[in-house]
Amino acid sequence: MTFLLDLPAEVGFDRRKKANALDRIEQEGVELQVEVCKAYLKVAKKNAKKRWFIVDGEMSKEEVEKAVWEQVKKRLE
Repeated sequence: MTFLLDLPAEVGFDRRKKANALDRIEQEGVELQVEVCKAYLKVAKKNAKKRWFIVDGEMSKEEVEKAVWEQVKKRLE
C-alpha cells in the first residue's frame, strides 16, 4: 500500500521551509515541487484502489491518521 498525501506543492514547500528542513531537491524551488506533485498524482490516480491511496494532506493530523487506518483496515479484512 502506498499513501499519497495530496497537498498543494506550495503549502508543502512552505512547511518545509519554515521548519528549516529543505533537502537538496527541495532547494531547487517550488516550481520543481509542483512538477513532482503532478507526476505523483498521475501515477496515484492511474493505480488508485490497486495500491495507491490518495489522502487529503490539508486535513488535520488526526483526520489523516483516521483516513489511512480506514484503508489499512479495509485491506486487512
